[in-house]
Formats: sequence, structure tokens, C-alpha cells
Amino acid sequence: MPICTSLPLFSRSSFLVQRYILLEFFSPFLFSVVMMGCILTTGFVLFNLLEQSVQFQIPFTLALQIFLARIPEMLFYTLPMASLLGSMLAFSRLSGDGELLSLRMMGWSFYQLLMPLMLGGCLLALLAIILNETLLPASAYSARQLLHYAQTRQPEIPVLQSHLVFRQIESGQLKYLLYAKQADKKYLYDLVLQIFEPENSVSLLQSKRASLQDGQWTFYSGKIFKSSSDGRFQSVDFLKFQYPLQLSTQKIMQESRLPLEMSLSELHQYIQDLEASGQNVSALKVRWHQKIALPMTTLIFIILGAAMGARTLSSRLQGFGFSLLLIFVYYLFFALGTAMGDSGRVSAWFAAWMADGLTALSASFLAWKRNQWG
Repeated sequence: MPICTSLPLFSRSSFLVQRYILLEFFSPFLFSVVMMGCILTTGFVLFNLLEQSVQFQIPFTLALQIFLARIPEMLFYTLPMASLLGSMLAFSRLSGDGELLSLRMMGWSFYQLLMPLMLGGCLLALLAIILNETLLPASAYSARQLLHYAQTRQPEIPVLQSHLVFRQIESGQLKYLLYAKQADKKYLYDLVLQIFEPENSVSLLQSKRASLQDGQWTFYSGKIFKSSSDGRFQSVDFLKFQYPLQLSTQKIMQESRLPLEMSLSELHQYIQDLEASGQNVSALKVRWHQKIALPMTTLIFIILGAAMGARTLSSRLQGFGFSLLLIFVYYLFFALGTAMGDSGRVSAWFAAWMADGLTALSASFLAWKRNQWG
């Protein structure tokens, strides 16, 4: 219970206190970035790269390029974790030295003490989004391309997609329906094309391979089945057959990047292209929302870490242990949401934001509890 009235929020004294809290967060945050970054990089990059280097005899300079190209990705995942541990250690130190208690007795609410860290969390979340929009897509694709070259000595990553379905609807009527068992950048393989023509006649084309050049589709080694309105069928075998099929499949066939390797706008455009072709885009929509949800975890983790750190920790090791436990629980719900979203059981935005929402509720409750009882 404060013994005097709260200080004005924008007074010079308030500014100095908030600046002091922010500076107190800065040092443990940097420590957490280095420590968490080293753990992630060692576990997910270095060990695998060493194994690949021995297996494929990758030169040191090429291995170093792959390692450096993976750093932005590791930094992106490190920021939320470091925010959690940094805020927990900072508020634990302030609590252990009695500074939080002194500020509460001067009239500061716990929410006021959180404000500078929340501002820092917003800036870090913005930094993560900018990183995810600019440096990360190019570096992640470069790392995969370099690793592919190191393994195969082929500079270009092949695109091989399976079980593709394309469709085209004109004036509310289905005009084309195409299924391909496999596709790469140049060809569709083992495909079936159904053409819905006027007067209820239907043509069916089976082909071993097809390619698109200058707006003209060329089919190889197949058979055409044609039905008339009276129900009779005719079939014709062919070695090569050209047809002016107006299906926009080229963008999809040529796309070799993963969602991590695209910006928000690029992934959104790719999703639209797939949707126009009748593809299932549930998983890609989840990844699009996660590109925003993951950076926002930085702000949520800062609040959660500060609320937990307000109760003095016995050591940094204890704070590290609590952080790992919370991160594990968060990613457990994150993986659960991803699985449900990919399967279409829940909407994409709910799947991506479920873990953030549950963590935010927990952080808000703990912050309220600290504000009520200290």
C-alpha cells in the first residue's frame, strides 16, 4: 500500500525513474541475447553444419557463408526469449535490492514501472518485424541455396511439388480442372485435364508430361477422351498435343522459396496465386499470421518476465530455468495451434495467435496480481 500519492507520469522525476528501469533492463537483455543466441545457434546451426561439412566435404569458406546466413534467423527467434529472461533478471535485481518496494511506497504502481519495458518491448517487436521483412527472407534463402550447392554442387534449388490441383472458373462456371501428380519449374507430370465445354460436353486428357511456353500448353504421350451430349465417348492417342489452356500455373511451378524466405507481401501474393488455382492454403495462411504473432511475443514476454521477476530470484540460473520452462510451454501451445491451423480445424489467425493470447492472459493476470499485492 503506497504511503503517498503517485508521482505525475510525465514529470522529470518519473522520467528519470523510467529511464533508470530501462537502463537496468538493457544489460541483462544483452546478456540474454548472447546466451540464448549461442544456445540456439549451436543447437540448430553449428552441430548440423559440422555434420554436413564432414559428410559432404564442405570447404571452410562455404561453411562460414552458410553459418553467417543463418544468423538473422537465429536472432529473430532469440529476441523474444532474451526479452523474457532480460526483464525477469532486471526486475529480480530491483526487487532483491529493495528498489521496487521503495518505488511502490513512493506511490508508483506496478503498471507505471512496466511502462518503460513495454516501450522497449514495442521497439523490439518492431525491430523483429523489420528483420523478418528485410534481412531474414534473403538470408534464409541464401543459406538454403548455399547448403544445396554444398551438397549437390548444383547452384539452383529444384522445385518439386506433389498432388497439385488447378481450376479455372469463368462466369460462375467451372471451365478447367487439372490434376498433376508432380510438378517442377518446367513440367507437370502424370496429369489429368478435364475441360468443361458448352452444351454439357466434357473432354478428358491424360498425359505423362506437359509444359507451358508462350501461353501454349504442350502435352506429351497421352490420350484424349471426348464425350458428346448424347453420352457417346471417343478416344484418341497422341505423342504430342498443343492446347491454348488459360491456366495461371507458372508462378506456382516456379516458386521455390519457403514461407520463412518470403516477406509478408510476397507470401500474401503466393497465397492468392495458390487460392486462384484451387490449392489448399491453410498452412500458408497460418505462416502468414505467425510472421506477425512471433515478433509480438517479445512484448508479451517482457511483461511476463517482469511480473515473475518482481518476486526475487535466488540466482541468474534460476531465472534461466524459469525462462526455459515458460518458453517450452509457449512453444508447446504454438505447435498445437500450428497443427490445428494446418489441418483446417481452426482459423489461421486463431492458430497463429493462440499461444500469444494465452501467454498475454497469463502475463496480464500476474501483472495485475503484482500491482494489487506487490
